[in-house]
Amino acid sequence: MYRYTNRNTNQVVEFPQANARLDRLSNWERTGSAEPKRAAKQEEPSRDTAQDSGPKRPSTGDPKDAWVEYAITTGMPEAEARDKDTTKAQLIERTAQVNADPEK
Repeated sequence: MYRYTNRNTNQVVEFPQANARLDRLSNWERTGSAEPKRAAKQEEPSRDTAQDSGPKRPSTGDPKDAWVEYAITTGMPEAEARDKDTTKAQLIERTAQVNADPEK
């Protein structure tokens, strides 16, 4: 059920489906529905937001262990990531390369 409220008169009406006419009128607001209320202005997701579908990249101040786990989730071989001779700087560099070129 779609509920609309008139901002001027506080009149409330309900419809079984969204009402395109009331959606376009500025004095009517959808106050309840089966769908989430649509935003007045939809922004395009930023590049960072678009990449949030994968694991969260640690900050450079995070410990090496966090970078090891992140490197493994981005496709680095576990043995290489956990190698004691692999430095945190190398992990950061390698994961940056993987993120820049997903075919690696």
